[in-house]
Parts: sequence; C-alpha cells; structure tokens
Amino acid sequence: MFERKAPELEDLQAWVNSKPIRLDELRGKAVLLDFWTYSCINCLRTLPHLRKMHKTYSDKGLVIIGIHTPEFEFEKEPENVKKAAVKHELKYPVALDNNHTTWNLYGNQYWPRSTLIDSKGLIRMEHVGEGGYDEIEDKIIELLTEIGFSTKEKVVKPYEMNYHSGTTSETYCGIRRNPFLENLSLDGVWSKKLEFLRLEKEGYILLEYSARSVNAVLKPVEENVELEVLLDNKPIPKDKAGSDIKFKAGKSFVLIDHPDMYNLINGEFGSHGLKILAKTSFQIYAYTFG
Repeated sequence: MFERKAPELEDLQAWVNSKPIRLDELRGKAVLLDFWTYSCINCLRTLPHLRKMHKTYSDKGLVIIGIHTPEFEFEKEPENVKKAAVKHELKYPVALDNNHTTWNLYGNQYWPRSTLIDSKGLIRMEHVGEGGYDEIEDKIIELLTEIGFSTKEKVVKPYEMNYHSGTTSETYCGIRRNPFLENLSLDGVWSKKLEFLRLEKEGYILLEYSARSVNAVLKPVEENVELEVLLDNKPIPKDKAGSDIKFKAGKSFVLIDHPDMYNLINGEFGSHGLKILAKTSFQIYAYTFG
C-alpha cells in the first residue's frame, strides 16, 4: 500500500470559501487535495466530479480542498479565483498556492492532480490528469469506511474520454513555451511576451487547428472588449459555436470582461482556421482543444 505522511499545507496566500485550514486539524477525516488552476481545461473538466463527491461525502467525513496553483500571473489574483469558484459552483475550500510551495512539497508537476489522505494523515492515493474518478471514489469510500461511515451507492459514473487522436496539442502564445509561434499567424501590431501575446493596435490572430472544440485563455487590457471570431473566415455557425460565443448583426463574437478561459468552438471534429479580430488591445495566453 502506498503510504507516506502528507506534508502540511504551507505558504498559502489566501483562502476562498473557508478560513485557513491545516491538515493536522483534519485528523479523523479523509481529505482530497485537488491541485488545479482555473484557466486549465483539463482541471475544469474534473470539477463536476469533485462537486458530486463533495455533495455526497462531505457530511460523511470527506474534506475536499482545492489547491489553486497558478499557471499564469493573472491567476494569482484572489478576486479572479473567487469569481472562478462562483462560476464553477465550488462550495469546498480553495487555497491560493501562488508561490507553488505546497505544490512542490507534494512533488507535483501536473494540472490536475488528486491526492487522497486518510484519517491518520497518510497519503493513500494519487492520481494525475483527468479520469480515474471511479477509482478515486472507491478509495474515498474505503477511507470513510475506516472511520466508521458507510455508503451504499456510488455517485460518479465511469469516465469515458471522447478524444480524437488527431487533435491539436495545447498551443501556448507566450514565447517562453512557443518561441516560434507554431500554428499561429499574426496581423497588426503585437507585443510578444513570455506568457502571452498582446495586440497593441487593430489586428487579428489566426490559429490553424484540428479538434472538436477550441478554448482560448484571454484577458482584456484596460476595459471589456468584444472580439470578433471567425471560423474559416466566416461567422461561426450556431451549431459549432462555443458556449461563450454571442451573435449580433450577423457577426459572431466573444465578450472578454475578465481574464479567463473562453469556449469558442464546439462541434464535430475537423481542421479549420480560427481567427480572432480586435480593434483594441487584449492579451491571449493559450489555446486548448477537445
């Protein structure tokens, strides 16, 4: 059995939905630590399962703590994390690990990652990435049974990854991770930064991709901004539009009012050109696909 003492949660800058918590205060309970960050699509796809687990098992001795460890600078802002917690209906505590201190204490390298800790403070299971929810729930039930609680029905359905082998890999826009801006074409005046590209004057960014869905991590610079979004140089058909796409005067666009991941395309698998046009400044950090 995989067991080692769970490191204490250290150097946390803020808490959402809770006062500060220490693991040694939770002896006698089972604990699930979810290492995540709010603009990561892989992390976001785990949240419905975590919400179900919290709703079902929190009164039986399970404590879920989200360890929010940022990938981008804007994810360090407590208000942004609070907005994300509200948006995604998270009721459990979320801690801001802005310096990656707790992340490093747990030897983590990935978003998302789940760590299950038993009533004695020992790590009993770790899982990297999406999926594995059935096995995680089995372990939760085992840990709760050890402390005298019981449950008859599991709540998480088996997870099936609807993945196409030809899907484009995550595409970063900052020159630290994508120095040659592969898959991207730019028009207009752009500043190339380590984490992001920033449009300084009117222009567009064109992405060539293969996928069913496309998300973009975007941030307004000074004020809210409407970005026109085209698929193969035409307005996005409504049956392919992502959840954040709006329509007006025959155009498809997305309203950027805070730094976040925005869903632009949802449809059948295919290869396309996705163009984002703007007349004012904004920043783009990454594209993710499904």
